[in-house]
Amino acid sequence: MKHVIILSPAPIKGSGGLSRIFNYAQELVKAGYKCDVCVMGAISKTTADIKSFYNVDKVNVLSEINPNIEYDLAIATMWSTATQVRDMNAKAKGYLVQDFEACFNTLGDGYLMAEESYMYGLTPFVYGRWLSNKLAEEFGNEPYYADFGTDLNLFKQLKKNKPGSSKSVCFILQPEKPRRCHILGINALKIAKHFRPDILIKVVGSDSYKINDLEYDSLGILSSKELNEVYNDTTVGFCISSSNPSCNAFDMMAAGLPCVELYRENNLYDMPTGGVLLAHQSSLSMAAAIIKIIDDEELRQKMSDFGVHYMRQRDKGLEVGRFLEYVKDMTTGCHTGFSKHEKQYLTPPVIERSEVNDTVKRMYGSILEKDSSRSIVNLIDSSHHKPSFIETKNSLIFRIKRKIRMLAVSYLS
Repeated sequence: MKHVIILSPAPIKGSGGLSRIFNYAQELVKAGYKCDVCVMGAISKTTADIKSFYNVDKVNVLSEINPNIEYDLAIATMWSTATQVRDMNAKAKGYLVQDFEACFNTLGDGYLMAEESYMYGLTPFVYGRWLSNKLAEEFGNEPYYADFGTDLNLFKQLKKNKPGSSKSVCFILQPEKPRRCHILGINALKIAKHFRPDILIKVVGSDSYKINDLEYDSLGILSSKELNEVYNDTTVGFCISSSNPSCNAFDMMAAGLPCVELYRENNLYDMPTGGVLLAHQSSLSMAAAIIKIIDDEELRQKMSDFGVHYMRQRDKGLEVGRFLEYVKDMTTGCHTGFSKHEKQYLTPPVIERSEVNDTVKRMYGSILEKDSSRSIVNLIDSSHHKPSFIETKNSLIFRIKRKIRMLAVSYLS
């Protein structure tokens, strides 16, 4: 039996990347491997703690590496663990790369050290085509890769939006992740709300962050089932990633929800033309993309149908299969080589320029009239330190129902 060890960060509530690590470990056990997961920097965490975060069984959870064991394969999962894998006693050494972690740091030591980790001779398994190209072209790797997928048992279309139904947008808010650009997203929502006051705004992904000067439903951190229900009851999805693409966009497509994302190099190799609408990085352009989908029923239906059909071929089982192929090759000394990927998104970006848009100028003027003591930047990008957000009736009802469900589950268990 081949023995594999994965070096993982400590569990974080709501982290999809960490869920994937433990899911891969579980799948290795099912495939006949002996698998250890060493949780780095969390000595107090026990196996029971891990199982409360992730649904794992028969995975051996460690708090430190045993130097006397020679593993058939050791896998790093972030740049700070890559050095340890490089120096470990293992026959083969891999690197699960889910994002370009260098950009998580300001340009300096942390950025350059993260980049250096891609040059340790570890064979990468990469999530997505853009990142695969980047590691090959800039760092000389020959990575394995998996396309972005989703769990089609969880994310699926439950119903189609009816013509004339209420219009809404669901925004993925992750203020603890700078790469998710929550400030740009909030600005875009405020602009969209100004032009379409009837739009219902739903915000998911954070239990504590409060947004000033915007009426919205704060739904917090949801389970996948709850999130799919929200997607099925929403008109437009909105998520932002300035590094590797967000998995949320693919979950939205599977649920039949048209999605707005950033038009940047990182999204052009994995996002398909048809299921998403990519906008210039300005908040104004993203707001324009949201309104474009809101106002165009034919476009919404076309994007919804495309997304559902596209994601039918992207079940997470295919992703797991690719990872198992990678582990098999690594533990048997094989390598399939690397082929460059081409861009998938071929449509020009949505771009809106305020200097040539009289309507936007009037909007800015009306905002200044409401509060002449604050600049446009300060008003749109308002701090959350003094929360003045409005919790709507729908948000309050959702929270009460969720609390009742949680209490019921706790009582029954």
